[in-house]
Amino acid sequence: MISYRTILNLQAATSSVYGGGGGYTVRLTVPLFASFEIGKIGENNRMMDVTKRWATKKSGGSSKNGRDSNPKYLGVKRYGGEAVKPGTMIVRQRGTKIHPGEGVGIGKDHTIYATIPGRVQFQDVPWKLETSLSAIRKYVHVTPFSYSSIPSANEYKRLNMDKYVNQIKQQCEDTETLKIERVKNSIRTQILVEETKKVRGVVAEEQKRLRDASLSACSPSL
Repeated sequence: MISYRTILNLQAATSSVYGGGGGYTVRLTVPLFASFEIGKIGENNRMMDVTKRWATKKSGGSSKNGRDSNPKYLGVKRYGGEAVKPGTMIVRQRGTKIHPGEGVGIGKDHTIYATIPGRVQFQDVPWKLETSLSAIRKYVHVTPFSYSSIPSANEYKRLNMDKYVNQIKQQCEDTETLKIERVKNSIRTQILVEETKKVRGVVAEEQKRLRDASLSACSPSL
């Protein structure tokens, strides 16, 4: 089968070209040995009509729209001060716009979720870039429950936290223990500071006394 482009490239004399409303016809004179399978042209015919039609329907324009994707539901799911249980999603994001802190984990799609029962807390931390410019990094934490931030009855019921009662109780006890230890440490620190000041004063007085004694011993008697 010889294509239309092949026919036009043949070394043949064009007898006439005439067109109609929907295309044009080229009448060619070809060698006797040429054979075609186009329309009514048979073998060893010297005269042939080759008709080429062009499109009579207007082509549709292209568009850059025409597609839609499913929603990703990104954003903050639990805000500061809200009670959460382990596994609760706190932030869904692309990239680490919000960094994970204490009491949370991060998934491979950068989803931050709670690993312990507690309350959500956001924190802005100053961070120095490599270009010596200061920036702010946002962190999210889940702080353990304490007696002052214990979940209410509605939060217990809404989050179904019955199986975390013992853990929450232990968290409250540990938090109070930590508070007591912090108070004790601060008192110890104050006592050490006061004792250090007293010792330094005694040492300074002794040094002054020794200096005065050495000066009086070295000075000639009048």
